[in-house]
Amino acid sequence: MFPTLLQIGPVYISSLGFFSFLGFLFGGFVLWRKGKEENFDEEPILDLWILSLLSGFLTGRLLFCLTNPLYFSKPFLGFFSFVKLPGISFLGLILGMFITWIIFSDKAKWDFWKLADVAVFSVICFQIFWRLGQFLDGSFFGKQTLLPWKISFPGIEGARHPIQLYDFLFLIFLWVLLTKLVRRYRFFSWYQNKRGEAEPGFLFLVYVLFYGLWRLLLEFLHESSLYFEGIAWQQLVGMVMVLVGLFGFWARLGREIKIDLAFLRKKEKKLQPLMPKEKKVERKQGKIKKFKHIKTGIDVR
Repeated sequence: MFPTLLQIGPVYISSLGFFSFLGFLFGGFVLWRKGKEENFDEEPILDLWILSLLSGFLTGRLLFCLTNPLYFSKPFLGFFSFVKLPGISFLGLILGMFITWIIFSDKAKWDFWKLADVAVFSVICFQIFWRLGQFLDGSFFGKQTLLPWKISFPGIEGARHPIQLYDFLFLIFLWVLLTKLVRRYRFFSWYQNKRGEAEPGFLFLVYVLFYGLWRLLLEFLHESSLYFEGIAWQQLVGMVMVLVGLFGFWARLGREIKIDLAFLRKKEKKLQPLMPKEKKVERKQGKIKKFKHIKTGIDVR
């Protein structure tokens, strides 16, 4: 592990800080390039990237402090003590970025779903560099294991799951998947609305659904700092992301889903109606009356 890449006297560059800076640069470039393709203004969208990362770091730090019991004894000092008590929640960072997108798109009169489809690639790019920095930093490690690819982290007892690399590989897979879906999802008949058009937001919802499901599974290999009824708080966040993704797909379809429950009803025996017999009788009576009437006329004559 290389937690410090360069140190000159009291000044040093940490691996996590260096790769976070690279993620910021490359993520901003991806957002600028894809935003330009979708006819977004260049300057506002770069301002959005800076604001979303700043707000994301604040919410990530706040969520990290709230989910670590060590910080409860120092409610205000612990939040600002980045050197003595370092740490940040990446799920909180993503949440802060999404909230910023909603507010910024409303102020700029942009379509949030169209913006989210563009910005999701920047988030994945930033995540990839972030996980590489955490791997070199030796943070965000998993539980102890005997698997061949186990890694011993400095200051940590036993060999552990390198869940930083697990998440890194999954993010690469998610990046490739979304790049393939960029031009194809518009032709999915099940996602088209009543007018036969595909609404924006598909790529963003795929990210929310898949990454939420992934974090739900990944936390079985990670020791969390806070549990609720035996469930890690990261898993609860993963469940919420999965539900948001599913509900988002359902809401963006623009179609009414009807469920036929007729098969649950008990089948009743059909009885033969009596009405046809009555009609036959009426017809016979009518013929008889007509015959009697004619006969009576003959008798009168």
